[in-house]
Amino acid sequence: MEMIPERLRMAAQLVLHTLVANGVHSFQPRQLKRKGQLYTVHGVCSNGVEVPLLYAISSKKTEQVYTTIFGHMRDELGAAVPIHLRIVLDYEKAAINAVKRVFPHATVQGCAFHLAQAWNRRRDKLVLRRFIKGVEGVPKSLEAVVGYHQRETWYTGMYSGLWDKFGVEELRTTNLAESYHSQLNALFEVDHPTLDKLILVLRDFEVSTTTIMPVFRGWPSKTTAATWPEM
Repeated sequence: MEMIPERLRMAAQLVLHTLVANGVHSFQPRQLKRKGQLYTVHGVCSNGVEVPLLYAISSKKTEQVYTTIFGHMRDELGAAVPIHLRIVLDYEKAAINAVKRVFPHATVQGCAFHLAQAWNRRRDKLVLRRFIKGVEGVPKSLEAVVGYHQRETWYTGMYSGLWDKFGVEELRTTNLAESYHSQLNALFEVDHPTLDKLILVLRDFEVSTTTIMPVFRGWPSKTTAATWPEM
């Protein structure tokens, strides 16, 4: 795991308010077990700049691993942990549980894209499309069971508070992290690069980001992603 303390301190000075995290299995180095991933945590500050703050190469995707990742970030931030911190993740249960434990006062939200994608896949797996096409509401005969499922799963279950995007205008998804991973992917000829190749690319990105961040200091703007140099 690699965290960039200088960049983390700079993000805190720029009023860090949101963390966006995402993992990619295809970047897992070929020397390690294939059950892991490259996990990155990105910060979004009040002036709109987005930067990667932490990289973790893991051989597992367990709650303990995520607790270690976010625990190191919390410890490094110390008193600079934002009071109203917001954290956007996909719907991986282990990551959600870990984040809630490490940052108990943060607002944890799920990725709207991943949720819609999961719903659509489930719909197609159950061959429901032809039954619900053009249906405006739930049939009366199903109101009770659907209502129970909504209450127990989405309103009061573990996903309560994670999925509702009403009034959320920015950072509704983990797209900024996935966009970053897409840029990384363009630099590799094959999936599962060697460990030294992965570290070299990440460190090149780190240098460019650390150079770019001071430029944004004090710039009032909408969300602005740092532009990475061609490599």
